[in-house]
Amino acid sequence: MTHSRWLRNVAIFLLLANCLVFVVLLELPTLMSYSPLAERVRVYETMRANTLEREANIQLGGRVLLNANERVVNEKIMLEKRHDLEMGMKNLTHLQVAEHFFRSYVKIQNTTLFRLLQAMPKGAVLHAHDMALCSSEYLLQLTYREHLWICIALSKYKEFIKMHFALLQPQSERSCEWMLLSALRSVESSDVVDKKLLAQLTLYPHEHFPNEDAVWRSFRNIFRLVIGLLSYAPVWEACMHRALEEFYADGVQYLEIRSVLPVLYDLHDGNFTILNTTHAVRNADLRFRALQSDWIGSRLIYAPTRKGDYSRFIEYLGNALLLKFPVRLKPIYSHIFRQQMNFRRKKNVPKEHASTIKNTVE
Repeated sequence: MTHSRWLRNVAIFLLLANCLVFVVLLELPTLMSYSPLAERVRVYETMRANTLEREANIQLGGRVLLNANERVVNEKIMLEKRHDLEMGMKNLTHLQVAEHFFRSYVKIQNTTLFRLLQAMPKGAVLHAHDMALCSSEYLLQLTYREHLWICIALSKYKEFIKMHFALLQPQSERSCEWMLLSALRSVESSDVVDKKLLAQLTLYPHEHFPNEDAVWRSFRNIFRLVIGLLSYAPVWEACMHRALEEFYADGVQYLEIRSVLPVLYDLHDGNFTILNTTHAVRNADLRFRALQSDWIGSRLIYAPTRKGDYSRFIEYLGNALLLKFPVRLKPIYSHIFRQQMNFRRKKNVPKEHASTIKNTVE
């Protein structure tokens, strides 16, 4: 009995051994090709790394070599960036990139990464509009100036429509009623008025608009509200200077301002032209440059609204010639006249007038 059990175990062992040999023989080609496959993978990884390096080199600043101090700063920034991302992955309530910016920007401002980036030089801001240069908090401070009137809508929501400085109440409007802002603050709580003003001075905290037209409508309403505030002569230059301070605090060293060049006004019906507007911007820049030696400067770009008829266009062209803007404006107008027929059709401009404009510009 024992001898037969031993023979059976030997037979089973030999059978399993034969099966193992059979499997090895089947996989032998794969095992023989393992070394070439590994070599191909290594070649692919090398090519991929070289491609990524070339792409990094052609990026802006990709060929700039960092010195020892810059490498330390870069490592610090990347460390904070990875830390913020890891915290967000562990707890999605801390993942700021997953939140709407209108809700997350306050949290972003309180991060170490934001403070590091804020202190770094930014170089230039090449596209900023005159009516949107200053922070909403500063605009709110401006509303505490004397003789500022505000036009309140007659609708049930009583939105703020316009602001204007004047010794006497401005002419009545169909859609709104004028009231001294100081008087409004005495009737209602200042906090309530300020909160409502801040809500109308920015797109915050709105996060959901039914469509793009609603966004642009709210955007235009902001500019309609502030233009009377900012085009007041004593405010205009102060606002330009404050804008430079705020950009400089964020590390910006050069600013290009696109302006509609609003005609300024004061409390005494002063005779202002767009020359006064441009001189105020220049004075603000010169004063700021005297205070900050590393401030490179700013440039004013005449950018009137694109809406308007033929007579309004002639007005814009006359303003540009009055200000003696450089010839670099020529390509802008020339582009318009390459589509001369379309321009005449849309604006009902006679052919001879369109030719006159073309000759004037060129």
